[in-house]
Amino acid sequence: MSVDLVSRIGRVRVIALLACLTAITATVLVTAPSGHSKPQSQGTGTLAGKLADPPLPGANNWSCRPSRQHPEPVVLVHGLFATPDVNWPYVAKALHEAGFCVFAPTWGTADGKYPLPGMASIEESAKELKRYVDRVLGVTGARKADLLGHSAGGLMPRQYLRFEGGAARVDDFVALGPPNHGTEFHSVFEQLPEWVSNAICPSCLQFNDGSALVTRLNEGREVEKGVSYTTISTTLDEYILPYTSSELKGDTSQVTNVTVQDKCPDSTINHLELAFTAVPLQWAVNALERPGPADPGLQPTC
Repeated sequence: MSVDLVSRIGRVRVIALLACLTAITATVLVTAPSGHSKPQSQGTGTLAGKLADPPLPGANNWSCRPSRQHPEPVVLVHGLFATPDVNWPYVAKALHEAGFCVFAPTWGTADGKYPLPGMASIEESAKELKRYVDRVLGVTGARKADLLGHSAGGLMPRQYLRFEGGAARVDDFVALGPPNHGTEFHSVFEQLPEWVSNAICPSCLQFNDGSALVTRLNEGREVEKGVSYTTISTTLDEYILPYTSSELKGDTSQVTNVTVQDKCPDSTINHLELAFTAVPLQWAVNALERPGPADPGLQPTC
């Protein structure tokens, strides 16, 4: 077989893999989870470079000022390839109705360099989150903010908290299905040459178990002083494998790790539905409304 033919075969394989990625991405962006809470869809999603701040009812009201009951504004951090209107319609509306000031940036496009949110390196996105949180605190006058992240948005803020001074600016960090110790889920990016994957989506290999990023974030300690952490996982997670990867190590006064099925054994909540259903939301609100992390003894309404 000639070298030229091998090269052509390689190119065809890469194109096929990228076509597969495009199809998967489109499915994630346009498919709203169904079931438990019947959230209203707020749209099918748009490339972040074209719509940096999609409309999200309940969020991004820059005139909102935190109340005495809810003194910290809540910043929602979406997952990989998502946008705020795709990831947060249910949560944003619920938190707004509960009296929180809610904000939701689109992160990870490096100002349009990458076509979908979350693709920029975690290090670059953490700097972006720092700028956004500083803006929220400056506008609202709050001393600290709370963070609520889903999936990749449950890991990226840890880079901000540890290496970008975020621990001094954040009170609570609640993470839904975060890959805190990486994931064994094999994406199409792992089938590409590493330099190709890093050129297309610098963050995509950073979520793998054993990655340099995951190793660095868990080296020495897994949590930052002064921040309360709550992780919420599901045994039916299709993307964070194993699901226990979401858990963080730390003193119980600072860290609460809960799994949906521990309290609701019949629950069929999956990875995406963690951001669209009432059970995880009950734990999240509990964490945001009390000192320290969520009450591990809370029995949510299943």
